[in-house]
Amino acid sequence: MMENGINLGQYAYYDNVNFKAGISRSGCFSIKESQLLEQYGERLSSLLSGNIPPCSADEETFVNTICQNGESSMYAVKLWRKYQEAIAATHRKASPFSSKHNNEVSQFMDESFSSELAM
Repeated sequence: MMENGINLGQYAYYDNVNFKAGISRSGCFSIKESQLLEQYGERLSSLLSGNIPPCSADEETFVNTICQNGESSMYAVKLWRKYQEAIAATHRKASPFSSKHNNEVSQFMDESFSSELAM
């Protein structure tokens, strides 16, 4: 459960930029983690970006711990780090639609087509 001193976000947080099908369908988080990220993610993201100031000691601790890469037993810190790791992991994967894959397929097709013309 999220700490009492961290306020809910103003709106649901889905992060469609990093998780096209939404956080809950990413397969990276449990149902409870997805729900908490959707409820608190907008607030946590705004705190870290400096768009809003911390309103409690828990929010201040969250910001300081994440920014200084410190150790913490706060659930919000652990969940946010898991969220950041999931984003990093999705960016490391090469999908069938990535430019690297498409370039390899194009090169293969060009080579195959050129060899057929030579016959």
